[in-house]
Amino acid sequence: MTHYISPQQGIKELVSELEAGLSDLARRMRFEPDRMRIDYCASIPYRETAEVDSSESIPVSTLADQEAIERIISGLTAIRIEAGRQHPRETLRVPGVVALPSDWIQELSDMNLIKAEIEQLIGSIDEQYKRMQVWRSMPYLSSLQCMRQSWIIDAPRSIRFYWDCVPSVKPSTAKKEILKCEDFLTKQFGYVPTLAELPSDDRNLKYLFAINDLETIPADENVAIYRPGKPSIRSRITFVDAEHKAVIRSTPAPIIYSIEHPAPTITALQSWEPEQSTKSRSSRVKIEQEPFVESLFIHRYLPPYRFSK
Repeated sequence: MTHYISPQQGIKELVSELEAGLSDLARRMRFEPDRMRIDYCASIPYRETAEVDSSESIPVSTLADQEAIERIISGLTAIRIEAGRQHPRETLRVPGVVALPSDWIQELSDMNLIKAEIEQLIGSIDEQYKRMQVWRSMPYLSSLQCMRQSWIIDAPRSIRFYWDCVPSVKPSTAKKEILKCEDFLTKQFGYVPTLAELPSDDRNLKYLFAINDLETIPADENVAIYRPGKPSIRSRITFVDAEHKAVIRSTPAPIIYSIEHPAPTITALQSWEPEQSTKSRSSRVKIEQEPFVESLFIHRYLPPYRFSK
């Protein structure tokens, strides 16, 4: 790994190198589309909100011809937000299946190494606020698209796309969450302000309210950061080689394999319908249903689980 003056400087250099390489590859793909074989490409419309609303339907359609070509190329090479169309916190989703020549696959593999190095450098920056500053210094850059590596596989036999909706639960304590809020505010203002010092529309007020609420319970009480599951695209892949076990993973971008292999059996992604979301509370039977600090997704545990034993 190359040594840089700072992680921030290294990230900017690598992003510049990555964008140049991907832009050049995209140009050549558009000039020679016959070198690729698109076996499947889904179209998912952009949304108008920062997060996926699992209570709303998500229409999915299948693209073909020039529309599919352009969408697949974007899914493989775009690392910036489409200004005016794509929400700043939305990641481009292009579930698809494309067969490519070996030289293009090698280029995407090389780009994966750069993306991995960018992810390693951003991970070396401990403070969340400083990580946010890195991305904000490069307008319209999508951090997720910048670090999302192309998925290159060998000889698939079948590919099935589907929606999944799994919540996340992260354990913590009241004291840890208070310290996180105080640390964030200190990064913003140099100290922890009072409620009276901030205007009523300041987004940072939620951290002060959270501190006040958390200080009403014991500092060592267990709490949970619970985020409801959002519809995400996954795929299950089986391979021609029977010894290669089936793989299941998140698949927001096109799956790639050699054009020398025939097209696998593909089960297309269907439109998301709200009733597909499980209503089971199995993942949070130990925590209260209503959030304790709604703005930060903080829930208290039920009484028997509030303190470590």
